[in-house]
Amino acid sequence: MSEAAPPLAAVPRAAAVAGVAFALLFGAALLLVRLSIPGSIVERGGWLADPAGNLRLATDLLAWGGIAFLWFIGVVRTHIGAREDRFLASVYFGSGVLFLGMSFIAGATAQALLAAHAQYGERFFDSGTFAFGGRLAYELTNTYALRMAGVFMFSLATLCHRTGAMPRVFVWATWTLAALLVLGLTQTLWAALLFPAWVLGFSLYLLLRPGPAQA
Repeated sequence: MSEAAPPLAAVPRAAAVAGVAFALLFGAALLLVRLSIPGSIVERGGWLADPAGNLRLATDLLAWGGIAFLWFIGVVRTHIGAREDRFLASVYFGSGVLFLGMSFIAGATAQALLAAHAQYGERFFDSGTFAFGGRLAYELTNTYALRMAGVFMFSLATLCHRTGAMPRVFVWATWTLAALLVLGLTQTLWAALLFPAWVLGFSLYLLLRPGPAQA
């Protein structure tokens, strides 16, 4: 006679808020970047002067959002508990850390570009440093980090599908969104908002789902 699967663990409500915090902070950072840079970070323009300080604020929000994202990963592991599959858990944990690391590097590169422009002025646009830094931040954000976000979503949705830790409708929606990101079918800044929006939805589910939850 096979043993019954262990129940899903109750998630402390205060901990589940970490996902909401990440979604709001990371989403706000992306919106500030989009409003500050009409085109692309690889294009020269007055955006690098950052007169309103929006880009500096965006990188600060990114740092705080990254901290919240680490807590969100811990929340998910707590929710799944003893049902966690080691292979899928390794994939979603690794892709999540890679996503966070690439986002931090892109944010630090943007900060470096702002500092260099403040020192050298318009001459900085004609330097190889601007071309390199701008392209590095762009590719990290729109190519590699987005794909890692898609892998994180796909592996976590698969794990949750096996354990029943996520509603089936949400699993299928997650697989669809993850495919868009992994295959690179859309590489705009607005597409990057798909990931924090998904984290927000899953976090709200963890907060509002029926069943016991710790305070």
